[in-house]
Amino acid sequence: MSDDNNKIDKYKLKDDLSKLNSEQYIEVYRLLQENNISYNSNKNGIFFNLGNLNNSMINKLKDYVIFCRDNKKMLSDDR
Repeated sequence: MSDDNNKIDKYKLKDDLSKLNSEQYIEVYRLLQENNISYNSNKNGIFFNLGNLNNSMINKLKDYVIFCRDNKKMLSDDR
């Protein structure tokens, strides 16, 4: 994958992560902890540098975002 595509993927991931609710973001936090990813936290949330993540971790986060999006769609379709 080219560097430009990689940057686009990270921008998309950043945007997708920002749309998660607080319960879903707790799972992101858990993934970061399990994979020994450094982060900072304050009253506004947790912060980490996508640029420092390896492809494996980026893929885990992407998979989780897709899971959340699919669940939201499935739940809204059931109503």
